[in-house]
Order: sequence, then C-alpha cells, then structure tokens
Amino acid sequence: MPGVRVDVKGASDISKRITNVVNGLVDRMALHKVLGQALLREIDRQFRTEGAHFGRGWQRLKPETVKRRRGGSSRILQDTGRHLKQTFAVDATRASVRVGTATMFAPVHQFGSSKTKGPGSGIPARPMLPAGNALVRLAEERLIPLAEQHVRKILEGR
Repeated sequence: MPGVRVDVKGASDISKRITNVVNGLVDRMALHKVLGQALLREIDRQFRTEGAHFGRGWQRLKPETVKRRRGGSSRILQDTGRHLKQTFAVDATRASVRVGTATMFAPVHQFGSSKTKGPGSGIPARPMLPAGNALVRLAEERLIPLAEQHVRKILEGR
C-alpha cells in the first residue's frame, strides 16, 4: 500500500499506557476490592464507636445484660465471644462489590426485633452497615474520592 509511514518515538509506550487505562477502567475488579476494603474499615469504625460513626450511637446495654457478660463488659456487640465484627467480608467481582455477613443473627442487630417474648425479643436496632443519609455521606466523603484516586492512578500508569 503506497503512502507515508511515520514512526513516532515512544509510540509503543503510549499505546501500552492507553491499553492499561482501558483495561483498568473496563475491569473494575481492583476498584471494587479497594471500595470493599474501605467499607470494611468503616464497619470496623462503627463497631469501635458503638454506632456513633454512622449515627447517634447504639442504645446502651441494660444493666442485667452487662451483669451476665464476661467480666461485666458493656461493650455493645463485641464481648460475647461471637465476634460479629470479624464476620463481615468483601465479595468483589468485575461487575460489583458487596460487603456483608452471612451470620444468621446479624439482621436482628441491624434492624432490631419486634418480638415481645422469648429469645431475641426486645433487641433494639444497632445498625452496623450505613444506610440512608449515612450511606450518602460515606459515598461522598470516602468512596467517591477513593474511586477518583483509583482512576487517576490508572491514567498515570501506576
């Protein structure tokens, strides 16, 4: 094919960078892992602050509950030996990221119990996961900046 051919010094490096950017943006697995780990840190902080990180704080334990616990501890959702906080995990794929726990008793603590009698009755909601305005605030303050930083790193070839 007749014509003019121009070789640009460094073109292969530019081509590689463009390929890396496109691949980085198409395969979002790494981004989803970063966001999932950030969410786990936020959940950990929610436990350490006993609910104050995402809201007003969890309802205090009843005195009789504290008396039944090992060493009379009043740390909410942390000192019963079930280690609920440690059960949270990240499930990151190319398409999505999910953070949660498969622990059967987690929903009753997240949403509370309307039962009036028997085991699990009268448990107040102690949200461990952000929802509503707390989720919006978390996305704006932490998750979106993390995603932007991730994309900048891809664009810079890091």
